[in-house]
Amino acid sequence: MAGGSHALYAEIPNYRFFRISIVSYFLWDVCVCFLYKWDLAWKVHGFFSLAGTYILMYPFADTFGTYFTGMFELSNAFIHTAEMLRTLDSTKDEKDRNFALIITVSEYLFAILFAIIRVIGGSYVAYNWFHEVVELTTNGKYHSLIGVYGVCVVIVTIMVLQYYWFYKIIAAVVGGQRDGSGDMAADKEDGAAVENKPAKKAASPKRKQAVKED
Repeated sequence: MAGGSHALYAEIPNYRFFRISIVSYFLWDVCVCFLYKWDLAWKVHGFFSLAGTYILMYPFADTFGTYFTGMFELSNAFIHTAEMLRTLDSTKDEKDRNFALIITVSEYLFAILFAIIRVIGGSYVAYNWFHEVVELTTNGKYHSLIGVYGVCVVIVTIMVLQYYWFYKIIAAVVGGQRDGSGDMAADKEDGAAVENKPAKKAASPKRKQAVKED
């Protein structure tokens, strides 16, 4: 059924380029997920994000979709900063490592922003979005019932992943405090560096030898 008169079809001015760009990004993201054999959660995230952003190109739900394609990314800068600094520190002797405090602060800022923006804010925006969708479908003003319901499935899937990753963050925080390190990514080698794409590193020969000697 042709639609477009509902508030969900209000287009944000000059937003088309970004809308196309984010679809291109997730298309590449899906390819990378499979090329580098990332975990299933990342493949699901990439596929559903690609599907969702493609459907939103109609344009549909700009005012809600921008929260998930824009605001969600604000927390990522801190975890990426922590990972880059940790990589730099790993090339130095332990006595010469200078970034431990910055890494810890960055990871905790990431965890706090993840909770506020993705878990709390994401749940609130998703709830209001679904409320608008119910009104839209009830009044029969939708452009495509498959498109509208497809976006709903995408949002539910994305939010379930946020809850799962937040659980992983809490587990990492608790684990880090339990062993006294205060490092949120204490079990990072088990894939707990949540928003950063997890890549499990192989133990070095020296580390393997040390384990055997113990």
